Amino acid sequence: LDISKLLPDLVLFYNSPNCGASAPDHLHFQAGNLGLLPLEKELHGLAAFYATRLFEKQGIKISAIDDSLRKFIVLESDSRAELIKTFERIYKRFSILTQNDEPMLNILSYFQDSWKVLIFFRGKHRPWQYFETGESNILLSPASVDMGGTLITPLEKDFTKITTADIEDIFQQISFSLEGFNELQLILKTEF
Repeated sequence: LDISKLLPDLVLFYNSPNCGASAPDHLHFQAGNLGLLPLEKELHGLAAFYATRLFEKQGIKISAIDDSLRKFIVLESDSRAELIKTFERIYKRFSILTQNDEPMLNILSYFQDSWKVLIFFRGKHRPWQYFETGESNILLSPASVDMGGTLITPLEKDFTKITTADIEDIFQQISFSLEGFNELQLILKTEF
């Protein structure tokens, strides 16, 4: 949050181990120019069509979005203390739900008059296509930037051949299950 506020022209990325962090034994923060990710521009429209409001009071708004591609929670506030407290509760509940001390998350954070923190819940590190050989191989290991809508394909062959159906399939594989996301929302609704 502090880095996001200090760098208001940037969007900050965080990838937890096993879902984007190339060296899982350190805090994996990166940043890019605000406006780099399509999701930043699409967020308002997605919220209008797909958001479920989980909580809004005490200076914080929490919404859950499932746009059939990604499942994520948006935290919005100008209170650093409320964001930290809220994030810690969400993190704890997701850890318990997944039985993982360090759950699989991708996070985007930026500050423009207030903070927006987007938390993407993951169920898997990489899709089956990543491990395939030959024509079925697509070298795509989604992380925060990819969840934000800018897919990183290191190989030109994958850039030219990837289809909408491939992207939907890959995101379906790596995202937290719909059942799990719905359960997390119910837990959070009762807790907040």
